[in-house]
Amino acid sequence: MGTPVLDEKGLVKENEYIVLSFPMWKGILGYRVVSRVNKGFEDINYGPLNITDGIADGNKATGTFKFKWDVLPLERREDMFWYDNPAKLLHVFIDAHPLILRNYCYITEGVQQARYLGLVTTRPEEGYDFGYWRGEKEFFFLPFMHVAFQCYNKTNMNLYTYCKLKYGEYIVDFITEPSMLLNLMTRKQLAYWYTFPGEVAFPTDPFRRSYKIMQPFPLRTTLEEVRTDVGIILAGGTIPT
Repeated sequence: MGTPVLDEKGLVKENEYIVLSFPMWKGILGYRVVSRVNKGFEDINYGPLNITDGIADGNKATGTFKFKWDVLPLERREDMFWYDNPAKLLHVFIDAHPLILRNYCYITEGVQQARYLGLVTTRPEEGYDFGYWRGEKEFFFLPFMHVAFQCYNKTNMNLYTYCKLKYGEYIVDFITEPSMLLNLMTRKQLAYWYTFPGEVAFPTDPFRRSYKIMQPFPLRTTLEEVRTDVGIILAGGTIPT
């Protein structure tokens, strides 16, 4: 069932807005979806996960991996979710099987975000009992961003893995107009919000290389504050958060 912003597949409709929220910077990035270039062709039967023989050994963690796809050009095969076009935004649902697998993610590659009260960090290689998902999980991938994954098989059986993907490849307008940013921040403008999990600031390559900024725009409540922040950030400056 769709919503005013999402279609029946859970992807954002054309001419609607997306807000990506980053707790690690206490800020957001805003987008307007101009079009979805893969409309009507959103599903990929990916097959086995990118681990040895596609098998998750019993009572053991896999190594970290990215989603490799051999149909891509050679220079892009090792990470199918990495891209270098700032006019695009990739929205992906990863559905990993069998459902008993514990799946962990690193946002970005090498940075483990899953923590409890900032006191303990999940350890995928030991199959920790928190910080994992089973089945389907939603992700947004920014340009120039590598995200890595890892699985743990808690059973005593070796398990064949399989994965299905559903994705939206959006052409977007990146929002820098202060009044629209404020409307998104205060939710006066209807938008689909997605919060990046975690509190650990990751390398700023996706911001710097895509949008020529060093951080997301801090959440504010007045237009004057947003205007000041936009001026600083678009000039390449940073704002303490």
